[in-house]
Amino acid sequence: MILLQSAVDDHRADALEAFCCEELSPWWLVRPNPTDPLQLQGAFDDRESARAAWEELRSTFPELPDDPDTLEEQPDEDWMLAYRHHLHPWQSGPLRWIPEWERAEHFIQPYQRVVYLDSGLAFGTGSHETTRLCARSLVRFARERGDRPFSVVDAGCGSGILALSAAVLGARPVRGFDSDPEAVRVSRENAAANGREGDIEWLEAGMEEGLAGPAADLVLANIQADVLRIYADELLRAVAPGGRLVLSGILAEEAPALREFYAARAGTAGFAPATPRLLADGAWAALALDRPPS
Repeated sequence: MILLQSAVDDHRADALEAFCCEELSPWWLVRPNPTDPLQLQGAFDDRESARAAWEELRSTFPELPDDPDTLEEQPDEDWMLAYRHHLHPWQSGPLRWIPEWERAEHFIQPYQRVVYLDSGLAFGTGSHETTRLCARSLVRFARERGDRPFSVVDAGCGSGILALSAAVLGARPVRGFDSDPEAVRVSRENAAANGREGDIEWLEAGMEEGLAGPAADLVLANIQADVLRIYADELLRAVAPGGRLVLSGILAEEAPALREFYAARAGTAGFAPATPRLLADGAWAALALDRPPS
């Protein structure tokens, strides 16, 4: 394995992290450094692949230097475990996420609902603002439903963290899908580690196929703004009457235009004319849109 590293300043790190998130890239990450600056890292099979990837990245970020700081061989297992630096415990209401390898270190209160997570190289460590915006929306929806059952679809499930969170909060049925086979494999492993093998249906599918199943009370789509535009009608139709659509993976600067776009599309899919609610966390945003009961 060839490890590529280059120091980046805070401003450039934010832009690179946003790019990696939108591209759903498991090969690039911006990693904290014990001392400034931050480090952009990538792992590749050989030097030629690393060089080609660096040049491709520079086509989007021409301010990057001609050459990375380092390009060196690294044991495969070191890179495979590097993602663990980005997995930390997190909580919203009764929902708590704990890295699988820290399971024995945490005391769980009786009221807490826990997901033990190991994302591997699938997108979705739970550390990103977009995932947490979806999780907070999920907790809020579950609280509003009270004892009433509700179903959930997790579109672009990544590591399965949102579908698993829905299941531990009592949602039934829950369906998660992703076009990346590695994501589906990791999701199934996380479900098994949490004793939830039979509680979630996992599908390797794109947006059209994944959203073609029964409408759900809550549809979570943590993807990216351009994909959310392309599949707006399918996402809106996937929400059952009285349900909610939560869209994330949206840069804050993109949110107003996407909000207007979905407000205009809502009426064509059985939603009353309404403006989606805007949720924000730092440089990222989510939109929530309710479908009236029939």
